[in-house]
Amino acid sequence: MGADMPRLTPEHETSVENMFIVGELGGLALIKNAVNQGRDCVDLIASRLAAAGTAGVEGIYDVLVIGAGPAGISASLRAIEQKSEVHHH
Repeated sequence: MGADMPRLTPEHETSVENMFIVGELGGLALIKNAVNQGRDCVDLIASRLAAAGTAGVEGIYDVLVIGAGPAGISASLRAIEQKSEVHHH
């Protein structure tokens, strides 16, 4: 309860550009919130990559998910979904 929490934007972005913290580490240990946060972060990353025209660059990861809690699993699944949408459209 007394631990220092990172400062995050409403989009869960840290002071390091394009680094997001969601789930329990972000201070909300509710499963539904973590799942939504993981999904929302990947959606934001995908939209930024599309706007910059940098999605799918050979040899460069678009997303790196650390952790396999509800937020990490949700983010991973959404990243897979986003990739398939990019390749099929």
